[in-house]
Amino acid sequence: MPKSTSKIVNAARECFFQHGYNASNVSLIARYADISRATIYKTFSSKEALFQAMVKSQFAEYEIAVSTYAASKQDFWQDTEQLFVNRCQGMFDDIPSQLIRTELVHAGHTLCQDLIDSEQEEMQSAIVKRLEAEIAAGRLTLARINMTPAQFANAMQSMPIGIFFSSSEADDLGTLKQVLTIFSVSTRVDNESTE
Repeated sequence: MPKSTSKIVNAARECFFQHGYNASNVSLIARYADISRATIYKTFSSKEALFQAMVKSQFAEYEIAVSTYAASKQDFWQDTEQLFVNRCQGMFDDIPSQLIRTELVHAGHTLCQDLIDSEQEEMQSAIVKRLEAEIAAGRLTLARINMTPAQFANAMQSMPIGIFFSSSEADDLGTLKQVLTIFSVSTRVDNESTE
C-alpha cells in the first residue's frame, strides 16, 4: 500500500474507532490525516470505500497469522488460542466504547461481508488442516463428539467471535481459554481415562 494511502487508511481507522461509523465522514477523516478531502477522493470514492480499505488492511495482517498457524508444527491448542486472541483482540483494542464497537461490527457486516466470508473460509481451512494433522498423528480424536474436522473447525472458529463481540463486561480472554480447554478435553485421545 502506498505511503499516502496507508496514511489515509490509518487516519480513517482512528476516526472510525473514535467517533463510530455514522459520525465519521470524509471531512473528519481528512482532518485526522491532515490532508485535503480532494486528496482522499483521488484514492477513495466514499466513506464506505475507506471503511472497506480499513477492514481489508486489518485482514491482510490476519492472513499472515493464519498462514503461520497453518504451517506450524507446535502445540495445536496453544497455537489455536494465540490465533483466536490475535484475530479478535487486534480489531477492537482501540475502540473506546461498546456502542461504537457495536456500530462498527454492524458496518463491517453490511459493507464487508465478502471480505469476512473469505477470511473465515481461510481460517477454517487452516484449522481443518491442523486438525487433520493432529488426528493423523494420534494426538486428537473427534470420534467421541461425532464431528468431522470441518464441523469442529466451524464450531471452534465461531466461538471466539461470539465471545469478543459480546456486550458483557466479562473477561473475554479467560472465557476463551475456558472454552478451548473444554474443546481440548473433549477431543483428547485418552479422554476415557480422565474425569
